[in-house]
Amino acid sequence: MKEYNLKDNTVGSGLPAEYGTLNKLKNFFRLELTPYEAKVLGEVRDFWCQEISFPEVRNFFYQEVDLSGVKDFFCQEVNFKEVKDFWCQDVDFSGFKAFWTQEVKFK
Repeated sequence: MKEYNLKDNTVGSGLPAEYGTLNKLKNFFRLELTPYEAKVLGEVRDFWCQEISFPEVRNFFYQEVDLSGVKDFFCQEVNFKEVKDFWCQDVDFSGFKAFWTQEVKFK
C-alpha cells in the first residue's frame, strides 16, 4: 500500500511560517491506496500524460469523410403541399378551453 505525505508549504527559510487551517489539515492528510486503486490511478496518469505524435493528429484531422448522406438530405425534394396541409389544418380547441377554464374547488 502506497502512502503519500504532503509537505508543508514554506516560502523561505528566514520567513516565519504562518499555518492556517487548510495547511494544518494538509499536513495530517495521508492518501492510502489499495493496489488496484494505485494501478487505476497510474493508468489514468499514463493516459493523460501520453505522447501524441503529429502523424496521429494529422491522420485524425485529414481523414476522408463521406458527405453523400448530407448532400442527399439537403437536396431532397420537399412536397410543400403536405407541409402546408399539416400546419394549416383545423384544430378543435373546445376541449382545451373547457379544461383550462374549469373552476377548481378546494376543501
